[in-house]
Amino acid sequence: MESRRSNATFHGVKYPSAGMHGVYVLRNFFSHTECDTIVEESKDWTITPATVYTDTQKGAELHDQRKGKVRHWKSENGWNWIHPILATAAQRYTDSYPTHPTFNIKNPKLDIEVACYEEVGDHFTAHQDQYLKSDDILSSPNHIRKLSMSCILSDEYARAELCFKAAGQWTPADLYKGDIIIFPSYHEHMVKPLLDGKRHSLICWVLGDFWR
Repeated sequence: MESRRSNATFHGVKYPSAGMHGVYVLRNFFSHTECDTIVEESKDWTITPATVYTDTQKGAELHDQRKGKVRHWKSENGWNWIHPILATAAQRYTDSYPTHPTFNIKNPKLDIEVACYEEVGDHFTAHQDQYLKSDDILSSPNHIRKLSMSCILSDEYARAELCFKAAGQWTPADLYKGDIIIFPSYHEHMVKPLLDGKRHSLICWVLGDFWR
């Protein structure tokens, strides 16, 4: 399946639930070939166990909260081709929420990794990608995670859905291989435990100045 991101009629989906306000999906933003290439080439990146960051623990392996592996992109890995593509996704998001005053992501910086759920039980409990009370905000004011983006790279897995809380319940986002979902980094979300197969996703955070 080919990407539709160059098509002016790209299909963007907003969720109507108040609990999922600001959650936006671009359907088939990456082609299946691009998804397979990302999974294969990221095998050469630095791979670490998945960790959690809180105000009291940074980079801790807490398997009751998060279990899996992460492939970390670094500039020496190349991959400059993907940055303008992800920047385009972020721009389409902000264009879809023109009255939202807080994102302020002109000249955005991008932080990229591939999240790997490959063993039964791999998961990530409810969390935010940016803890607004963290001391890191004060020490790195221009590296605030403003937007979170996740592209599903695989389709042969069971469960492990990305979920958001809506109407008091955790609701799975309706995602398929090649879709990219974008949401404010302060939005609480989770990934349910993997039951079968392997789930890979391209994760990107759009970094910027402190929230307005």
